Amino acid sequence: MRFPWASYEVIKYAFSVYANLKNKDNEKLKCLFYIALASIVITKNLFYFGVMNQVTQEYTLKKQDFYTKQFSHPHPLVRIFNIIDYFRDNIKDDFPTMEIDSQELFNNVLGISNLYFDNLIPNQNAMQLFVQDIKDNIDEIYRYNQELYDFAIKDKSIKKLLKKRRIKF
Repeated sequence: MRFPWASYEVIKYAFSVYANLKNKDNEKLKCLFYIALASIVITKNLFYFGVMNQVTQEYTLKKQDFYTKQFSHPHPLVRIFNIIDYFRDNIKDDFPTMEIDSQELFNNVLGISNLYFDNLIPNQNAMQLFVQDIKDNIDEIYRYNQELYDFAIKDKSIKKLLKKRRIKF
């Protein structure tokens, strides 16, 4: 499923930074993509772990229980998972000569995110919780995403929008 359109703007921004570099190579571009995707994952995780809008300087993790249909929007883990997939798919489509491995992408994004959260919330292992939550819920995330996809491609207005944006589905 390739619907997180705002993420594409982040890809475009990362490429615009790359375009201004004097010395260019695929590894530098990959690193910019890792940083760009990590910025999105970090932002989503700030909400997931409930550290946004806390009034004290000492942040504590208050993660949301996993859900699929309780609210009108997907759970942050579902969103993060979709954004990572979308980002990877777009890099493969837009930069076909760039070899980018899914695990390599995930590991680098996780590493950058881990650096951020280790400094923001020391001694709370936020990214270990994140990885464990993905492991615990991956099958449900896949099932829910398939359900969303099946619904979306049957909806006439969504189909029209996808075709207009030339999005593969």
